Amino acid sequence: MDNKNVKLLIFSDSHGRIGSMQAVLEKMAGYIDVVLHLGDNVNDIKRLNQVCTSASSLNFFYVPGNCDYHNKTDEIIELNGRRILLTHGHVQNVKQGLDILRKTAAKNNVDACFFGHTHVAHIEFFKDILILNPGSISFPRGRHGASYAVVEVPANGRFYGNVVELTQHGGRIIQI
Repeated sequence: MDNKNVKLLIFSDSHGRIGSMQAVLEKMAGYIDVVLHLGDNVNDIKRLNQVCTSASSLNFFYVPGNCDYHNKTDEIIELNGRRILLTHGHVQNVKQGLDILRKTAAKNNVDACFFGHTHVAHIEFFKDILILNPGSISFPRGRHGASYAVVEVPANGRFYGNVVELTQHGGRIIQI
């Protein structure tokens, strides 16, 4: 996966519903390289990998959430020479704020940190670290509908991407 931007499709908080994830993945399978799931039902990503015929060449990574009842909570993966922290966010109390999450990301010397748990889309840079929550693909909260994220991981420079809100005719980019 080196020498080009690695394209990520990021889901979180599907809670047993894979229909929207399947539709998005089938549509984007030729464009993306990696699928991430940030918890609250990690079995959904396993099912998605099985039912999507276009997913066979993709890499899948996931971390469990508070509803997955698993001891593992965080994982650091390396893509395109860049370190990415995957977490659901409940251990870092993200519903009360992002200070612990930001400190955890900085302490682990990562280039990006992706989290879920709040069901609310969020994107920011903190000390050149991309902090991103794709929102919930199934049960959104806040002012936006169901959403996911698409992020490109360059070998050098800043990550870039968008959170995309599902619409009746596909999706629209959320300006956060």
